[in-house]
Amino acid sequence: MSTSKPDPNAPYWTRDDVAAYLGWSPQTVSSYLNAKRLPAPSDRVGKSPIWLPRVIIAWDQGGRPKQTDA
Repeated sequence: MSTSKPDPNAPYWTRDDVAAYLGWSPQTVSSYLNAKRLPAPSDRVGKSPIWLPRVIIAWDQGGRPKQTDA
């Protein structure tokens, strides 16, 4: 897992970017996405979800659920 934060001005964030921003593992991001506890992807590249950074940042600042073993 990367310790550097992704660029908030990037056009999109990947699952790994979202994980780095939230301090989660990529697997946890996938679990939250599958459980519909994460905002829906803004788009997809192939089968890979991508998000507008502002969507994840707003969700995080708006009282996202605490990390559990999703």
